[in-house]
Amino acid sequence: MGLKTVYIVLCVAGLVLPYSQFIPSLVEHRLNINLLLQEMFVSRIPAFLAFDVLISAAALVVFIYGENSRIARGGKWLSLVALVTLGVALALPLFP
Repeated sequence: MGLKTVYIVLCVAGLVLPYSQFIPSLVEHRLNINLLLQEMFVSRIPAFLAFDVLISAAALVVFIYGENSRIARGGKWLSLVALVTLGVALALPLFP
């Protein structure tokens, strides 16, 4: 399996797996931001995961801008849009 195939599989997993959990919650509770934040920090384990994802997203933004400057190629916008709308798990393997 080539590296490109691995990245495609990771992109699909990064989209499907997180949203398989988010969409049923969205259907049940609508977009209730207060409930989302409350459940995100209900204990230390979900808080750990939430902080990990937030810091990973910030690091990815820095990485995208740094790499784009270094190798002078376009394409960062697709990863940044994916990061903001769909999540780190899709945006990270989408960048290379």
